[in-house]
Amino acid sequence: MAIFLIDYENVNAAGMEGCDLLNSEDEVYLFYSASCARMRKEHLDALIVSGCRFHAHKLEDKGQNALDFYIAVQAGACFAGGRSELAIISQDNGFKAVQQFARLKKSNSHVILAGTIKAAIAKMNDESDQRIIEVRQALETRSIEAAYNAMRHEQKCRRMIVELLHDTKYQDDAEEVIRLYVKNKGKKVLLYRELLHQFGKTSGLELYRLIKDRQTS
Repeated sequence: MAIFLIDYENVNAAGMEGCDLLNSEDEVYLFYSASCARMRKEHLDALIVSGCRFHAHKLEDKGQNALDFYIAVQAGACFAGGRSELAIISQDNGFKAVQQFARLKKSNSHVILAGTIKAAIAKMNDESDQRIIEVRQALETRSIEAAYNAMRHEQKCRRMIVELLHDTKYQDDAEEVIRLYVKNKGKKVLLYRELLHQFGKTSGLELYRLIKDRQTS
């Protein structure tokens, strides 16, 4: 379970990135004011569909950093209730004080600061939560050149196999054959095993021979 305290006045729609990743075990506190009292329908719908425990708190009286105090008090209430980890979604550096105080208390309390729900999920500690692993992988940076070369290679493989299977009984299986070919990087032994497993001995062997003959020609 994850707890999110959203400084909506600060982050607005941008901070809601990742709201589609919420689930029924999460708890969300949204803090807003009259100046930001509307939210995109797609984000509201995602909150509803997630089934999360949702709380909305509107600023009653204007005042400098008033909404920040709301959030700080709620963070304290969550920890007092036995919660050990929560995320504050805000770009306001002032919340570093909340994070620092949690550390000074030398308790199990862990405050995550992030600009979006998605970024907060990536920083969470629960290794058993599959979405955390998936979000971290999605946020990894990769070499543009390597990715471009991989795409060009896949396109080349796609053209070769589509052409190879055109007007054969395997024409409708082209996408699956492409997937297996790319997955195994064209390595003959691995591809041979996968084709036999997926299509059976007779068809798998026939497909393998077609591809092998093209590779060696």
